[in-house]
Amino acid sequence: LLDVSACTPLAPVATNAKGDADEPSPDAIEPYSVDEQRSRSDRWAIEGAMGLTQARTDAYTSRLNEFGYDRGFLLWGRFTLGVSRILVPHLAVVAQLGTLSADTYNRSIASETDNVTMRAYGGAVYLRTYAESKWLGVYGQAGVGPSIGVVTVETQQSGVPPKSTDTSIGYLMSGALGVTARLRWTFTFFAQAGFDYAPAITNLIGDTHDSGGFSGELGLRVRLGKGP
Repeated sequence: LLDVSACTPLAPVATNAKGDADEPSPDAIEPYSVDEQRSRSDRWAIEGAMGLTQARTDAYTSRLNEFGYDRGFLLWGRFTLGVSRILVPHLAVVAQLGTLSADTYNRSIASETDNVTMRAYGGAVYLRTYAESKWLGVYGQAGVGPSIGVVTVETQQSGVPPKSTDTSIGYLMSGALGVTARLRWTFTFFAQAGFDYAPAITNLIGDTHDSGGFSGELGLRVRLGKGP
């Protein structure tokens, strides 16, 4: 038998795996930044907002004034619904549908009342750039798309239809600046101020009404993913 009692024990020697001895282990690799984590985990979001918009005056409304119509309300409600997708950190694309400014004009002739009601709707695709800290953020967005204008005329005059509706199609150019407050769950509150240009309503003599204007909104964004 081999006698090993006279052998000197050796201390174990650390060895490296095959490859570069200076290469860090996987546990030492830096994790994604917060922005990169959010762009991966919160890539999609649904958002809705409501607020007020100011109706505009122009050649179209001046023509109504010439025919004795007086303007109704100055401010109108506004509602939008959209979906967003983060492309890369600090840049997202947004598709949005919503109401634009509205207006009413009325006149009285010999105790008979005529009303003109204008409504407009728009949809646009936006590019949104943003910057966020852990809880707060700011953003700006700009987009283009189509708009639809609807004019309803109601009259008590004889010899003409009591009600008629005309629909026209135009375009929408829109921009907004906003601030966000991010919650621990999947919600983000936001407030924004914007401006729309939407020549969506025309008449037979070539006057065009801009159904855009300044607006202010408060909204909620629901992130479709688990945040960092």
